[in-house]
Amino acid sequence: MMNTPVASKTLVFTVALNGYHWRYGELIRSQRRYAQRHGYQYVCVNRPRINALGLETAWLKLSLALNALEAGYDRVFYVDADARIRENTPSLDTLIKPGKYIYAAQGFSGRINSGVLLFTSAGPAKLMLSQILDNIDCTLPEADDVGWGENGHIIHFLTRWDGFQELPPLWNNNHSAELADYIRHYSAGPLRAEFPVPPSRQIPAVLFGKLANLLRRVKRLENNRRTIKQQLPRLTDCALSHFPLLTNPTNAK
Repeated sequence: MMNTPVASKTLVFTVALNGYHWRYGELIRSQRRYAQRHGYQYVCVNRPRINALGLETAWLKLSLALNALEAGYDRVFYVDADARIRENTPSLDTLIKPGKYIYAAQGFSGRINSGVLLFTSAGPAKLMLSQILDNIDCTLPEADDVGWGENGHIIHFLTRWDGFQELPPLWNNNHSAELADYIRHYSAGPLRAEFPVPPSRQIPAVLFGKLANLLRRVKRLENNRRTIKQQLPRLTDCALSHFPLLTNPTNAK
């Protein structure tokens, strides 16, 4: 009798809406290869193609991670679309420590950067994610606030929590061209110029961005935290409907 292959219960995913899957296609492919090398599931969330949250779409990573953990994944590894995973990057097993449930590295600002996040299936990770999402509309101390997105909330809640483990910078390097890193993150920092985007890949992203802005105006959405809290559940449900693997660890491809 042939044994049925067991689907991996480790998920690697990225979010690349509003044209980002075209702009960063080369980097997304590096993430997919990493997942394949280690037998992990991989999802690039590139639908819905357009949404009205603009930059605040960054919150989607947290709601999708929580859904994946609640669905039964043992580990969920999120990587921003503008990050390259090197061929020699080791497995996630090398990072896990007892009593630590959420992992992230510091960015060039000296604070936690949410472009690379590792979550485990333990209850504390799910409770912390729920707490962060429940507090989208809370005012952050100036020392934690970054002006937009979820990164300020990640800084605020995780740095005060015993279940957080800081990753070495080579797991999310957005500050040093000389570092022999595992993940190079071309975010808004010193390394962005290292990954120039050809016009052929910029144009679709720019057009989708303009369409998203138009959609926001049509819906008369104010880009504030209260609006995010109202819109995020609908965006999350839409993404989950397009990518059932996010909530079905047994659905091996």
